[in-house]
Amino acid sequence: MTCRSMRLWCLLILSVPASGATRLPRIAIPHHYALTVTPDIAAERFSGEVAIDVTIQRLISAIELNAAEIAFRNVTVTAGGKTQTATVTTDETAERATLTVAEPLPIGPASIHIAYDGILNRQLRGFYVGVVNGRKYLASQMESTDARRAFPSFDEPDMKATFQITVVADAHDAVISNSPIESDTPGPASGKHTVRFAITPRLSTYHIALVVGDFDCLRGSFEGIPLGICAPSDRVASGELSMKATKELMRFFHGYYTAPYPFQKLDQIALTDFAAGAMENPGAITYRERILLANEKTSTDESRRRSVSTIAHEIAHMWFGDLVTMRWWDDIWLNEGFATWMARKAIASTFPSTVPATYVARSNDEPLATDVLATTRAIHKSAETPDEIEQLFDSVAYSKTAALLQMIEAYVGEAKFRDGINLYLERNAWGNASGSDFAAALNDATGRDVADVLASYVSQPGVPIVQVKSRCEAGQTVVDLQQERFLIRGGESVRSQFWTIPVCVGGGDCLLLRERRQTFRLPGCRKNLVANREGRGYYLTAYEGGDPRQGLSPSEELVLVRDSWYLVRAGRRDIGEHFNLATSLAGTAETFSTILENAAIAERHLVDGAERAALQSWLRQQAQPVARRLGWRPAATESPEERQLRTTILGILADAGGDVQVRKQAREVTSKLLSDPSSVDPGLALKAIEIAAIAGDKKLYESYLRTYRTAADATLRSQALSGLSKFRDATLLRRTLQLTLTDDIRSQDLAEVLGGVIGNRAGTAIGWQFLNENWAAIARKLPPGHAGRIVGVLGWAACDPKWRDEVLRFAKEHDLKNARQATAQAAERIENCIELRALQQANLDEWLRTRSR
Repeated sequence: MTCRSMRLWCLLILSVPASGATRLPRIAIPHHYALTVTPDIAAERFSGEVAIDVTIQRLISAIELNAAEIAFRNVTVTAGGKTQTATVTTDETAERATLTVAEPLPIGPASIHIAYDGILNRQLRGFYVGVVNGRKYLASQMESTDARRAFPSFDEPDMKATFQITVVADAHDAVISNSPIESDTPGPASGKHTVRFAITPRLSTYHIALVVGDFDCLRGSFEGIPLGICAPSDRVASGELSMKATKELMRFFHGYYTAPYPFQKLDQIALTDFAAGAMENPGAITYRERILLANEKTSTDESRRRSVSTIAHEIAHMWFGDLVTMRWWDDIWLNEGFATWMARKAIASTFPSTVPATYVARSNDEPLATDVLATTRAIHKSAETPDEIEQLFDSVAYSKTAALLQMIEAYVGEAKFRDGINLYLERNAWGNASGSDFAAALNDATGRDVADVLASYVSQPGVPIVQVKSRCEAGQTVVDLQQERFLIRGGESVRSQFWTIPVCVGGGDCLLLRERRQTFRLPGCRKNLVANREGRGYYLTAYEGGDPRQGLSPSEELVLVRDSWYLVRAGRRDIGEHFNLATSLAGTAETFSTILENAAIAERHLVDGAERAALQSWLRQQAQPVARRLGWRPAATESPEERQLRTTILGILADAGGDVQVRKQAREVTSKLLSDPSSVDPGLALKAIEIAAIAGDKKLYESYLRTYRTAADATLRSQALSGLSKFRDATLLRRTLQLTLTDDIRSQDLAEVLGGVIGNRAGTAIGWQFLNENWAAIARKLPPGHAGRIVGVLGWAACDPKWRDEVLRFAKEHDLKNARQATAQAAERIENCIELRALQQANLDEWLRTRSR
């Protein structure tokens, strides 16, 4: 089925209507909320009052809205000049409340007034309590379905309204929300102040932000827009890098979007307790502290790039996600995929010296790793319950969609694609839109049939592999293309699946592959035809008659090696042939890194005994000369690729390569780092800490723990925490695991630490046993959605049927509703590794023997 012949179907699949069964009825439509919150942070509770102006669509006696963990005190509904007291019935499972009045409410305007009480939870959702410097504070995280824990509301994205928020806080506490402060007055009681914020534009409930506590802000502006980098008072000075980046990014976005910045201010707030990386609340973006307060002197190149990229992602949302919001969560890819793509574009434009040449091509690695699985999902996937919605926030929504947009931009051209983006924003400003609205705007602006490409990728799971055969004939290049879905296992059953693919080849042509097989003719005879120019296409390639070897750009070389490795994993290429190809192409830092990464996987899972020793020896032969050349002291003139290569090589040499000398050097570097962080290049800090831990003893462990507990710099604390899960000594790993049950390890870091131990080759069994024995305590502390992160690690770490069975057993016993996708993918990854070993272990052994002759 193609979109060319089924256009109506294509548009419908991009905009599936609400099923209705678990969504609120569209009978009472909200327009405005007046919300007053009075927190008691010490007691971890709050009281609230909310007045919601609505329009009643038909004669009713009951209004349904969302509420969870809310205790209703008093509820009235005013309509037709009459105020009635409502009775409230709640359904905790459905997270709903029904307000029932004695007399029917007439069609037209009405006002709902609710007085209620709530809790400041410790699971980092809704309104929650955090701790910094031994003192509690209040913060918020409403996405996706947790505004209902903060205030009774119509908590669905298309039920937008304006908000006026008032907070009664302790006199010494700062208060930050989406809008500027309208008034700040003492009282109503001694030791309190009342902060009232200006009315917001139309927002979805999941956009509401509130932070209360000992916060201060570094102030700036851009073209009259007030900017703030806000943090705990003793840490706000670390926001200089983020303020500088924000101004540069705002300049880029104002040049890209035709609509000016949509909101009245832009505060960005660093939180020590935060489940996500960041959240795009309009005018009040919240971040994990280590992301927003990345120190220019102590942060690595990668962490600074991640910090600036995250800021770019969130600011991009101010237009794409906030000004225009998806209608329902099944289109969350419209928000997250676009912001991911736009962040890459923005950082490449504003901070080009930090971006490797292969940045765009490398960005496809993450979604491909999921899309080659049978258990992947389509970009557009139905989701109704909170657990189903939570699972949509994955690499498919973010990275795969970004890859799709990147491919379409390369196909239609940057200028026309930008026109399509701005047309979409113009048509849907302050409202909600769907995938079909986006496709229509791109089609109208570009004059190209973009909807066909978009629908084929959005509506079906997986990734295609394009088989390429080219030849010269009568002065032309004849290109035969054939496509099918690529799976590591089970490919025969899905050969009926195909896409509309812009295959952009070397020389500047883009061929639109609409059918399973097509033949194209290009002018001139082209040798070494590359069928994924600069790696911007979201598909794998396989070349009949030999891979192109000459005239490849760094990105094209990287993609060729990447695709070759997937052919190895599917049993379609001998692993020795892959390593021969890869080493013959290893002319760039990124390609060389990829070869070593592939070899490290083989060392962990495919060899034993003498073969492991032989592979380790080969790894050292390949990597040691480069490691010696690069050394432990980066030169000022080094490229981003070389700096990244150094950390990759050192890490692989120390682990998969078994290089004792590198471990010793890392211990020396780490000792200097912990006594004087400025004495070590920040790009080496984390890698040195992690390598030193491999052979680390109790003394080193204590120094990591002390640094994690006491260091003032957020980056150094984060690095020390990472190091705690990298030790190989079982006693020390058990200490780390026990820390997760205490306040030493914050809820936001729990999955990272547990996953770090399970992913450690010396800690898999220890970590998994601990998880099973302590699941009840861990589950109480774990933020929603983080269970999948822990279980998912086992999919990369294990290669044995017993671990596949363990994953499935654990998920079944504990009913991990919001981790079902992650569980299935972890089990499949383990099964794929088992199959890889069966397919390639003998081939690898033979290749190693031939190299030793």
